[in-house]
Amino acid sequence: MNNMTDNKLPLKKLGDLIYHEGPFLSLFTDLGNMFLCRWVDCNNHVNMWMFSSISSFELLLFYQNKLSLRQYYESCIQLAIVEIDDSLKVKKIRSLDSLPNEYLPKKNSYYVDELYTEFSNSLKVMYLNGLTIITNHKAELYEVLGLNEVNKIDESKQLNVFPGFNINDNLNISKDVTEILQLFRALNHDVRKNILELVNLNPGITIVDIFVMLKIEQSIASQHVSILRRSNLLNIKRSGKFLRYFINHKKLNEVQTLIDIFFEGKKIIYQ
Repeated sequence: MNNMTDNKLPLKKLGDLIYHEGPFLSLFTDLGNMFLCRWVDCNNHVNMWMFSSISSFELLLFYQNKLSLRQYYESCIQLAIVEIDDSLKVKKIRSLDSLPNEYLPKKNSYYVDELYTEFSNSLKVMYLNGLTIITNHKAELYEVLGLNEVNKIDESKQLNVFPGFNINDNLNISKDVTEILQLFRALNHDVRKNILELVNLNPGITIVDIFVMLKIEQSIASQHVSILRRSNLLNIKRSGKFLRYFINHKKLNEVQTLIDIFFEGKKIIYQ
């Protein structure tokens, strides 16, 4: 499909990742989504750029050298070529059903600091610092959510994780590393940890049960339960005039898979 247009690119540029007498690989954003923009060709009138969406999770894998630029492009479902003239007006947009070999990076296109800009290297530090936060709280997360490291895996619960995981199968589980960072922020309080442990031991517990058993004020219990609900750690079911709380096992399984990937493929099982 070809779209003719004559508008400015409706995206905000975050910065250039690779720059040699001009940008070759850049990062754009729009309403919280990120897009990778790679120069692929030109003629007398326009430069041709390949646009694709990229998640924070994919960027983290790229910065960890667990995902090459070529692997990223080979896994992309939607790609578009955008033709932009010298005045930065978009002249044409066309989708790519398949990626020509000449548009693909080299096979060994892993991240190398020296080849990338100061902006990109600063972004790398930010993402790896975020991973350090997760690593430092790993044991605490296991304890609070009932996660145990195991050597032998129940075949019915085995997950496809590093080493040898398929990027296409796993990226739909969690697109953004900020989700797990949000989860850690939700866990960063003793009252919320106690509430999770209580709900885990007493599925269907009410808010009254929670503040009575923990011996805290109802307003405090409600505030912390609200934070846990916004982080998708708790589910609710209405029973008459009461709301009953349950652990969100689906969300924990998603988090578990993401943790597996972060921690070099160590497999864990949620009890």
